Amino acid sequence: MYAILPNGYLMNSCCEPKFADNCRIATAYKDGCQAQIMKFLENNFKIIGGIAVAAGVAEVAAIALIVVAVKVKSNNGGIEIMSVTSFAIGVAVLVALVAFFGCCGAVKESSCMLTTYAAILITLFIIQVVLGVIAFVAVKNGDKQLKDLISTQLNELYQNKQKSGNQETIDTLQKGLECCGTTGPSDPLAYNSTTGALLNSCCKAETACTIANSYSHGCIEKLEDFLPTYFKAIGGIAIGFSVIELVAALFACYVKKTSKY
Repeated sequence: MYAILPNGYLMNSCCEPKFADNCRIATAYKDGCQAQIMKFLENNFKIIGGIAVAAGVAEVAAIALIVVAVKVKSNNGGIEIMSVTSFAIGVAVLVALVAFFGCCGAVKESSCMLTTYAAILITLFIIQVVLGVIAFVAVKNGDKQLKDLISTQLNELYQNKQKSGNQETIDTLQKGLECCGTTGPSDPLAYNSTTGALLNSCCKAETACTIANSYSHGCIEKLEDFLPTYFKAIGGIAIGFSVIELVAALFACYVKKTSKY
C-alpha cells in the first residue's frame, strides 16, 4: 500500500532522486519497506549470526578481564587459583558450539540446528540480561560488601604469598594496577618475607625498589576504584550484546519458518 499524501503525490523518499519532486505510483519503488527489510535480513542471516558469535567472544574477553584471568577463593587458610587453561577451554567449547549450530544450520539447511542455535542464543540473552542487571545493582547497593570482600581476599593473598602461584599473582596485580601492598608501601605484607626487602613489583623499575620510588597507593584502594567501573562496563556490554544475540535468534526463527528449511 502506497503512502499517498493529501495532494495526491507520494512521499519523496518513495521514488528515486530524479523523480522525487514529482513522485507518483508509476515512478515509485515497487517493493514495500517490510518486504525489503525481510529480504535484507534473510540474505544477511549468516553475517548476523557471525556478529552474534563475535559479540559472544568479545563479551567473554571482557568477563575474562574482570576476573583478571584468575579466580581467587578461600580454601581453609589458603588461596586456591583456578586454572586459566580450564577457563579458556570452557569458553572455547561454548563459542565453538554456538558457531557450529549457527553456521552449519544455515549452510546445511538444517531445521534442527537452526532451532538449537536460536534456543542457545535466547538462553544466553536471558542469562546476560540477568547478569547485566546484577552487575549494576551490585555496584549500586553492594559497595561496602564489595570493599570488604576485596580487603579480605587481598589480605589473605598477601599473607600466603609464599604459596605456589601467589607471588606471581601479587606481582601481576601490583604491576597492572600500579599499587604496593594492601594499603601502601608501608604495609609489612609488601615486603619479601625472606630478604625483608620491598617487593620488586612495587616499583616501576624493578631494580633497587625502595619506598621512595615505589607506588604510593595500596592495592585494596586501587581495586576498590577499578572493579566498580568495570562491573558497570561488563553490565553494559552484557546487555548490549544480549540484544544482538536476541536479534540473531529471531532471524534464525524467521528463516526457519519462511524458507524451505
